Amino acid sequence: MAKRAGAWILVIAVSLGALLLTAPPAPGPEDVPEDGFSVHRAFRHVEAIATAPHPVGSEENGRVARYLADRLSEWGYVPEFQDAKTAPPDSIPLRNVLAYRPGTESTGIIAVVAHHDSVPMGPGAADDAAAVGCMLEAARVLSLREPLRNDVLFLFTDGEEAGLLGARAFVTNHPLAREVGLVLNFEARGTSGRSLMFQTSTPNEWLISRYADASRPAANSIMADVYRRMPNDTDFTVFDLAGVRGLNFAFLEGAGPYHTAADTPENLSKASLGHHGRHLVEMLTSFGDTTLTVPPGGEVVYFDVLTRWLVVYPAGAAWPLAAFAVLLFAGLLFVARRERIATIRGVLGGALTHLLAISATTFVVWAVVKLLTPTLTARMAGPVRVTDLDTFLHGAFVAVMVGVAWFVGRFTVRRAGITATHLGALFVWLVLAVASAALLPGASFAFQVPLLFALIGAAWTLPFVERSPGTAALIVTVFAIPGLVLVVPLVREFLVALGITGAFVVFPLFALLPGLLLPLTVKQR
Repeated sequence: MAKRAGAWILVIAVSLGALLLTAPPAPGPEDVPEDGFSVHRAFRHVEAIATAPHPVGSEENGRVARYLADRLSEWGYVPEFQDAKTAPPDSIPLRNVLAYRPGTESTGIIAVVAHHDSVPMGPGAADDAAAVGCMLEAARVLSLREPLRNDVLFLFTDGEEAGLLGARAFVTNHPLAREVGLVLNFEARGTSGRSLMFQTSTPNEWLISRYADASRPAANSIMADVYRRMPNDTDFTVFDLAGVRGLNFAFLEGAGPYHTAADTPENLSKASLGHHGRHLVEMLTSFGDTTLTVPPGGEVVYFDVLTRWLVVYPAGAAWPLAAFAVLLFAGLLFVARRERIATIRGVLGGALTHLLAISATTFVVWAVVKLLTPTLTARMAGPVRVTDLDTFLHGAFVAVMVGVAWFVGRFTVRRAGITATHLGALFVWLVLAVASAALLPGASFAFQVPLLFALIGAAWTLPFVERSPGTAALIVTVFAIPGLVLVVPLVREFLVALGITGAFVVFPLFALLPGLLLPLTVKQR
């Protein structure tokens, strides 16, 4: 009993720890040297910009453009206005602001991009004054240092919210557009959370090899693969379609104020602002002194571990890893059958049980949200449709997930035994590990890494899982830690991105986790 209790405490501690440790780093002190990036100086620009809504064509947006030009002039830049108009019949004027700094032996231009317009209904402190403030502070810092090898262009676009208008005008009409070899775009879809590098151009090998140097990386290839298949666009899309390589950054959490009147400096997380700025300066420095004219390269799978380390390996390795998982599973099944503690029929029953638990959990999440839709709609804020009940509901859904896994799994355990039921759950993981290698390699790590560790843990417990279930539960829990560390923050970010109405899309991934822990979640009688 004590071992099982300890295992449950470990699961809860690791899950909560994974959520806490993937938070953005603290903003740091205010007394930063003049030639260093200061979150607090960047925040003062946010306060100056986000005083009122400033959509494209508005008088307030004109004030913001002049503010940018004035600050850039103070630091020795020669700011340029690129004026254009939206398509007839509206013909709304828009104004990009550019600041160029030549390099010493340039191999191309690095374009750092953010949009200075806001939506009509909000002042846009997070979207996108946060990025603009970081760009201004980075431009100031750069003016105090020796020039980088490559040219740098700070491009403050206009009209992004109205259809990427400023980015299109630059790429189509500005002479410098042809010399851009790399774009670093900064966005926001919330007011807090870590600055995620959520999109790259393809192929991504060279880009990720440089991004891996980031001191606090926050990125994974599953998000990039999923985003690539969504209809959402940012200014990055315009450059990507023009064949310019680059990275796209945004923070997603605290989405209630997004695109509303509540998107004010007071509601902006300085930690998120600081993580944005850290990414900007580090990537500008890293790419600024390297050759931008490199061979195309290939595709890689990548994921961060607790916003501390970035794991990177070739996308082609997804197949060998899947094959290794198949061999491990086959070996476990062979030994379990030889020792007469599992049958193929029992394993298939365990697999069906696990699928039933996932399906039941997903249905409950969908049904509850559907049932509460009238109540939730009245409390929804912003286009992401966030409510003040989201955190409570997510916690309730996790409790439902664990309860369903226990309730459904115990029937198979009674008939087939704990080993067959556990192997059945891992077989579901195995199918997904192989399928993701074939269909979505960027997502394969989310299935293959937890599965491989879980299979090793299951092999370790195989000799005594029937006679010492407490010890087996503890060992299996230890080997499930990598899965918890990877999947729990991933699920949190997808839940934030999709909102409460999309929770049923995300919970199947979360509901896989009890399968790794089956000797713990379902006790054999």
